[in-house]
Amino acid sequence: ATQGHGHGSFALGLAMLHLFTGHGPYEEVLQDLRCPDNFKGKLRRIWKQPSHDVLHSVIQDMDANGNEVEDVTLFDTLYRYLVLLGIPDKKFNYKRNGKVWRA
Repeated sequence: ATQGHGHGSFALGLAMLHLFTGHGPYEEVLQDLRCPDNFKGKLRRIWKQPSHDVLHSVIQDMDANGNEVEDVTLFDTLYRYLVLLGIPDKKFNYKRNGKVWRA
């Protein structure tokens, strides 16, 4: 992954929000927020396609017995970002920008 100015600005903005408001960082403020099952189901169908094998490998984990289980961290994190930052108002070409936005 390539680190750019946008990544640093986002992290700095979150740190400033935490410091200036005195509230906990978004991970703590939104810790009880979970991705709704219907949205999670749509994302799961998209991410389990062969074209998304990297995402599929991220959401799979092994339990103590060696069985494959689903890790919901990525679902919840994406949903928390959408709640925190909002869904973009500007409409764009879904075909070019992927199925996740259609979900």
